[in-house]
Amino acid sequence: MVEVAEQLTAQPPLLFWGSPELTGGLPFYLPNAQPLEVSPLSPAGRAAIGASGLLVACFTDDAPCEATAAAARTRRETASADVTYARSFLGLAGPPSLLSGHGGSAAARQMSQAQYR
Repeated sequence: MVEVAEQLTAQPPLLFWGSPELTGGLPFYLPNAQPLEVSPLSPAGRAAIGASGLLVACFTDDAPCEATAAAARTRRETASADVTYARSFLGLAGPPSLLSGHGGSAAARQMSQAQYR
């Protein structure tokens, strides 16, 4: 996910928001980024996004996240990408595992991601 974000923009994102299962590990991979603690649609959220940009990562079946991301995508310079990912260990893909609370396999889950600037 971080590689895609870096391809979409010249600068690493400073803020991120989205499906918790996707964004929970981002501080490890983006040590200079912080979670956006408010809604991207709130005045405080829009001000923070205007100053720092925002990486949004949503599972495609997370309708509230997708709806918020679509509503926040109002600027012309917004870049986005749809990504399908699969879990692997040491480069080997294993059988899909279930993600808690979603009932879908990790290998079959899709994510949409956008970098707002």
